[in-house]
Amino acid sequence: MRKVVLAVVLCAAVVIPAAAQVEGVSEEDMKAIEKAAFDYVDGALSGDAERIANALHPELSKLFIRPLPNGREITTATTRSSLIEGAASGLYNMPDDKRVVTVKVLDVYKNIATARIDSPQFIDYVHIGKINGEWKVFNVLWAPTGNQ
Repeated sequence: MRKVVLAVVLCAAVVIPAAAQVEGVSEEDMKAIEKAAFDYVDGALSGDAERIANALHPELSKLFIRPLPNGREITTATTRSSLIEGAASGLYNMPDDKRVVTVKVLDVYKNIATARIDSPQFIDYVHIGKINGEWKVFNVLWAPTGNQ
């Protein structure tokens, strides 16, 4: 019975915030960095195009290292506009009860940050920068978890 209760509690979690505080970074900046990361991933998984659009810098670079059948690898790029359109069309949608997302801010230096985002389907390493007072996702390198 305990296992069932634990499984229900874990599945019901929508977002699990990072517990770590990076030394020397204001609480306000940490929250804004985490918000940009959550808006990026949760905007996609919830189909909220406006939310993901607000999180992304116009010059976003998102890359995936894709294995080929011959054993070699290539990079596949995704544009900001295709992420927004994909979210708007429901391409990445995941039910709330299965959407468990964690964000861990790994490092912050002045107006740049690196974070790791874990979701049921993907692991994303993101670079987030503060420009004109707002934290935006600039770069993403991602890989599937194998749970698609």
